[in-house]
Amino acid sequence: MRFEREFAVKASRARVWDFIMDFEASSRCFPGVESFARLPDGRFEGVINVSVGPLKASLRGHAWFVESVAPERFAAVARVCDPLTRSDISVEVDGTNGAGFG
Repeated sequence: MRFEREFAVKASRARVWDFIMDFEASSRCFPGVESFARLPDGRFEGVINVSVGPLKASLRGHAWFVESVAPERFAAVARVCDPLTRSDISVEVDGTNGAGFG
């Protein structure tokens, strides 16, 4: 499956960048985030609870930036696993001018 979402933010690039880089604040924008912490190696680990219809999962995993050019663009990857079903999910985030970052 592939999900895509694009939106524009009515704020300066610098203000949006500062918010995205404030991980305590920006992680609260994702419904279901249970925990989120920065690791010493620069990655992040966390737990997010999700549901699709009657299916529910508590996903544990890591995320990291693969590119960061302040305040122009960033790219990140997250990999999570449902320990109950052993399902793996990967997410790629592309924050560029084409995704409303301009």
